[in-house]
Amino acid sequence: MAYANLANADVAIPLPKPVTTVPNLLETSGTMNSNSDILPATMDAPQKFQEMLAALWEQHRPAIEERVNILAQACEALCCGQLTPENREEAMSAAHKLAGVLGTFGRTEGTDLARKIENWLADAETLPTRCNELMAALLSLKRSIN
Repeated sequence: MAYANLANADVAIPLPKPVTTVPNLLETSGTMNSNSDILPATMDAPQKFQEMLAALWEQHRPAIEERVNILAQACEALCCGQLTPENREEAMSAAHKLAGVLGTFGRTEGTDLARKIENWLADAETLPTRCNELMAALLSLKRSIN
């Protein structure tokens, strides 16, 4: 076994053996082994990807809708003059998370709207004047998700 030569070190550290073979992670059909029991082998890769993405979207949809509801509640409170700093922070967090998850699913319009809402919520000074803009952006965000 080889040892590392560490200057000024009192301990010799054994080096791992070099890898001489690479395991074959793909079947002969070119699909990952772990997918064989999830989706039929007759599907092509793009179709499998789209179906997996759609399943993930449905899995995350309740959390997405909850975040939109948090934004709607904050918008309503803002327009009534009752938005607390805690509600604003919660809404900013929801908008930030929405921007990320929508971007992951390729929903660029929703991502852009969520970022815009997050930025508006972050500016406490001008936020009270943005009630109508916030409502319009929130409606557009809801449409982009459905």
